[in-house]
Amino acid sequence: MIETIQSGLTAAALFLCAVLIVSLVAFSAAPLVRDAWRKWRKRGSAAVAIGGIAIATIYGGGKPHVVPHAGADAGIALLAIEAEYTNEVTVVEVKYTAGDVTTATPVSVRNAESEQWRELEKVGATITPGQTNVLAFTVAEDVAAYRYWWVGVDLPAVVVENQGITITNFVATSKHVRIDWTCDDPKATVFAIQRRRKKPAGIPYDAEVEYLESSGTQYIDTGVVADGNTVAEFAFALTNTYNAYATIFGARAGWKKKAFCLFRDTAQGGCASFAVGSQGLVSTYALRNTAWHSVRLGRQWTFDDQSGDFGSVGTFTTPTTLKLFGFDWSGGSGIVNSEPMRCSYLRIYSNGVLVRDFIAVRRNGVGYMCDRVSKQLFGNAGTGAFAYGSDTLSYDWETVDTTSANTYTFDGFTIGEDWEWRVTSTYTEGEP
Repeated sequence: MIETIQSGLTAAALFLCAVLIVSLVAFSAAPLVRDAWRKWRKRGSAAVAIGGIAIATIYGGGKPHVVPHAGADAGIALLAIEAEYTNEVTVVEVKYTAGDVTTATPVSVRNAESEQWRELEKVGATITPGQTNVLAFTVAEDVAAYRYWWVGVDLPAVVVENQGITITNFVATSKHVRIDWTCDDPKATVFAIQRRRKKPAGIPYDAEVEYLESSGTQYIDTGVVADGNTVAEFAFALTNTYNAYATIFGARAGWKKKAFCLFRDTAQGGCASFAVGSQGLVSTYALRNTAWHSVRLGRQWTFDDQSGDFGSVGTFTTPTTLKLFGFDWSGGSGIVNSEPMRCSYLRIYSNGVLVRDFIAVRRNGVGYMCDRVSKQLFGNAGTGAFAYGSDTLSYDWETVDTTSANTYTFDGFTIGEDWEWRVTSTYTEGEP
C-alpha cells in the first residue's frame, strides 16, 4: 500500500516537474507566451493558462508572417503586425512606437472591404515613449489571414487591387495615404490613383442626387393605398410656368371623392388644389412658377408657410396606389395631365408609422427613388426615362491624381470618411 502511494506521488511530482520545465522553456522561448500567460492568468483559470502555454510553445517553433495592408492613426508609428494561426489560436504581435496612446486605442481587423471592423485588443497597457513597444495577444480563431489591420480609433481606408496591378505597400494615416505597386503591363506608363466612399451594406445605388425630373411621361408607383390616417411629406418644383392642369401626387376617384392628392388647377388660375377624403381646398398658392415647394398632405396640411386642418375627412381608401409625378383624375391606374416636374424626397406615414422614405438616387446612369425603409429601388412606371440632378453623395470611383511612378502619397486625407483606394493604368492587361 505504501509503495503504491509512493509511486503515485512520484508520478505526480514528475508530471509537475514536466509542466514546470515546459513553462520555463515557453517563457524563455517566446515573448508572446509570457503575454498569453499574463492574460489568461488574469482570467483566473490555471487550466486554460496551462493549455495556452502548451499551444504557444508549439507555436514558438514557427515564424509569424507580417500581415498585409496594416495602418495606424496619427501618433502611432506602426512597425509591423505579425500573426500566426496554430491549434485554433491566432497569436498576434503588434510592434509600434508612440508618443500619445491610451488604453482606448484598439487593434482592429477585417477581411474584405464590405465587412465591418472588428476590435481584437487594445494598445496602451505599458508604453515606453520613443522606443519599440510590443503588444502580444491571442485570438481564439483564425484571423491571421485577414487582409486589413488597423491600430487606432479612426475608421481606416482600405485598398482594392485591380487587374494587372499588385499593391506592394499600403499605409493610411489620419494625414496621408501611401501606395506602392507593380504592374505586369509594360505598356502602362500612366497610373490613376482613385478613391471612393465605402458603401454601407444594403445601399442599392451609386449616388444620391438632388432630385428626379420627369418630362411628363415618367412616374413612380409608391405601392401605398391612402386612407384617413395617411400623411405624405414631399418637396417638388414644376419646370414650366403654364396655366395648365398638372397632376403632381396622389390618387382619387374624383374631386373630393376618396381623394388624397395635389394638383395645379387651371380653373383657379394655376393655383394649387389638394384634397383628402371628402374634403378639398382650392388655394391661392400660385404654381405658375418653377420654385420649390414643401408639402404636408393629410388631415392637417401645410403648403410652404401656410397650414390648415381639414377636420373630418370621412372613412375612405384611395381607389389606386399613390403615384408621384402624376395620377389619374378618375381612379385609373396610370397618370393623366402630368407636367414636367422635379421631386427631391417623399415620405409616407400610415397611422404614424413611416412606410416609405424616398430619396432621389441614380444607379448605372438611371434615376430612381430609393425607399430607405425597405432599401428597395422604385423605378419609372411610365415611358421614357427620368432625368436627375447633380450628385449629393457618390459612391463612384473618383480620380485623385495621376502619376508615371510606381508610388504615390496623398496628403490631407481624412480617415473618418472610410474611403477605398485603387490604382488603375492607362492600358488594361492584355491590350496590344
